[in-house]
Amino acid sequence: HHIGDWGTQFGMLIQYLIEHPGELAATAESAAVEAGQASVEAGEQAMSSLNRLYKASRALFDSDEEFKTRARRRVVDLQAGDPETLAMWQRFVDESKVYFYSVFNKLDMEIHDADVVGESGYNAMLAETCRLLEESGVAVRSEGALCVFFDDVKGPDGQPVPLIVQK
Repeated sequence: HHIGDWGTQFGMLIQYLIEHPGELAATAESAAVEAGQASVEAGEQAMSSLNRLYKASRALFDSDEEFKTRARRRVVDLQAGDPETLAMWQRFVDESKVYFYSVFNKLDMEIHDADVVGESGYNAMLAETCRLLEESGVAVRSEGALCVFFDDVKGPDGQPVPLIVQK
């Protein structure tokens, strides 16, 4: 699962939702999810809704350069802590949890919110981590991003592929 992650796909989803309000209806399962409970039916409904939104936002992202630019800007806003963007992201996280907790329950797994930490959980540490990586020479700036290059990680063209630490 990707609970707590954020990246281009979330910029795309958030921007799409901002431009198409009401497309993500809150489920009645929110309180149950907080308690680590979610029905299979609610989980399937949540995943269906998220899949529909993802497909619609992806199609727009792939076909509209202006939307793509807005979506990428939205990722920067998200990682910078913009309140509106964070609130929209949280809606996607909450909707995702309805599905994930229904699966966890089906597998008889006891998992709670405190057990789940995605990349967003480390955002407060990112600036210091970047500073240390850059000062030590492990990471370098490439096309505006902070990247780490390894000699043995190459693309199809044989050129080194950057592992992006921060966009």
